[in-house]
This record gives sequence, C-alpha cells and structure tokens, in this order.
Amino acid sequence: MKIEEIKNQLESTEKNDTFYITYYADKYKKIISRLGAWTKPNTDGETRGKHFVSKDNRDVFVYWDIHAEPNENGNKWRKAINPLRVVVEKAILDTMGEIKEND
Repeated sequence: MKIEEIKNQLESTEKNDTFYITYYADKYKKIISRLGAWTKPNTDGETRGKHFVSKDNRDVFVYWDIHAEPNENGNKWRKAINPLRVVVEKAILDTMGEIKEND
C-alpha cells in the first residue's frame, strides 16, 4: 500500500472510525498490527492524529492506540513509521475506549 493511500484513508476517517495499522516496530524488531483511531476518543473530534516526514525522510503517522497502556499523562498516542497497510473499520467507541460493533 502506498503512503499517499494510507494518508488519504486515515485523514478521511470519521470521528468514531477505527482501523488496523501494520508497520515494523523498532521497539519489538518485528512487524506489528495495532487497533487505532485517528481521532482521540471521547472528544469533540478536533483532536486528531497527524502525518509528517521525519528528518531522516521516513513517513510518521501519529494515531491513538485503542489497546495501549496509557502513559503517566493518560496518553495513548503512538507513532507508526512507514506503515505497510491500513484497514479502516466502522465502529463506535464507548466511554472507556473499548470497541462496540455496529448493528
């Protein structure tokens, strides 16, 4: 999947959309997939992820990791560098950030 396609998919997601993002994680030294959201859950939809190109010319996507353990500030934003694939799902996030399937 091309980076432009990934960027377009993520930036066109709606407030409660979720997606699986797949990328090589330097921390784990392997390819991983994570369930994420482009918009911070339980907000007005204005707190969104972002895309930028790093100084070493890598595409970086900052997204909200649904299943991550929050840091000391309650932050669950994570970086996916040069993602390989994104699959957008339609879902509703409840107040705890868990996934509820649409009927």
